[in-house]
Amino acid sequence: PTTLFSYTPAAHDREHCLEVQLPFLQRCLKDVPPIVPIIISTNDFTKLKRMAEALKPWFTDDNLFVISSDFSHYPTYSDACDVDAKTGKAVESGDVNQFIAAIESNRRSGIRNLGTSACGEFPIITLLLMLDSQYQVKHIMYQNSGDIDNHDHSRVVGYHSFAIIRSEEKIA
Repeated sequence: PTTLFSYTPAAHDREHCLEVQLPFLQRCLKDVPPIVPIIISTNDFTKLKRMAEALKPWFTDDNLFVISSDFSHYPTYSDACDVDAKTGKAVESGDVNQFIAAIESNRRSGIRNLGTSACGEFPIITLLLMLDSQYQVKHIMYQNSGDIDNHDHSRVVGYHSFAIIRSEEKIA
């Protein structure tokens, strides 16, 4: 049997999610709790399901899960807005099959310079597999790098933020 989780130092060499998320967590939280970085690099759906099952017992109010992903990479500003809207709606649905279908549709779209719709596609899939009917996904914000003053609109990267909320909680 293959090990579901393993430590591979080289996997962290080019990964920047901790560099992006840790300063935000340090600023927002008084005390940053222990962090367990997990990089998911498989597209094997069976393994992703097994990972979701292994992580689900820790998906509680006592733990903070931060799934870090950029969204569209390198299309034009307007194409990024379109692609990211489709991908964002799919994430917000909480339905893993809808998310996978959106990613595949974007891949086949022929949009010029679209490198990916979500570089964290597999962690997002794993998160969606952990959700059940007690959770809702709330979209918080979308922007892309073209929203920065004087930024080149011919090649942008998209960014969404979402929160996972228990269904019985009131959503604003």
